Amino acid sequence: MPHYLNLNTHTQLEAPTPGQTMDYDAVALAAELVARGHGPLVEIGAQTSGLAIIQVGRSAIGDKLLIGGADPRRDGVIGGR
Repeated sequence: MPHYLNLNTHTQLEAPTPGQTMDYDAVALAAELVARGHGPLVEIGAQTSGLAIIQVGRSAIGDKLLIGGADPRRDGVIGGR
């Protein structure tokens, strides 16, 4: 998904990264953000932050189930047993 962040002085918009982020029209997204009052806009390159998440649940037979996700823009990976 596209990353954008407003810092109360400007709005950062991440440029699409082939193979890592969804392919989206950054120009159209920037125009829509400006139309909604998010300006001035600054385009940034690759993100320096990343996300990792673990969802805890139960399998169909009631065993504990862990499902993980890692942001491919960083060096995190999913692993386990």
